[in-house]
Amino acid sequence: MRKIFFIFFVFSLFCSCSSGSLETPIPEETFVNILTDLYLVDGACQSRNVAAGDTLKQKLFNSVLSHYGFSQTDFDSTLTIYSQNLKEFNDVNEQVLFNIEQKIK
Repeated sequence: MRKIFFIFFVFSLFCSCSSGSLETPIPEETFVNILTDLYLVDGACQSRNVAAGDTLKQKLFNSVLSHYGFSQTDFDSTLTIYSQNLKEFNDVNEQVLFNIEQKIK
C-alpha cells in the first residue's frame, strides 16, 4: 500500500512540475494581448454608455479577435481552459493589468 501511495505521490509531483504552459487554441502571449484590447474596448463602450448586448460592442469584440486571426470559438475554448487552471489564469490577468497600466501612462 505504501508503495502505491509513493508512486501516486511521485506521479502527482511530476505532473505539478510540468512546463506550466497550457495547450490552448490561442497562445498565451496573444491571449494576453487580446484580453488587454477587449478590456480597453469594454471600458470605451462603458464610457459611451454602450449596452452590454449592443451589436456595436459585439462587432468591436469580433474585430479585435479577427485582428489577431482568431474566432469567437477559439477565444471561448481558450477562456474555458484558463478558467479550469486558475493559477495560469491569474498570471494572464496580471500581465493584462500590467499592459493596461502601461497604455494609460
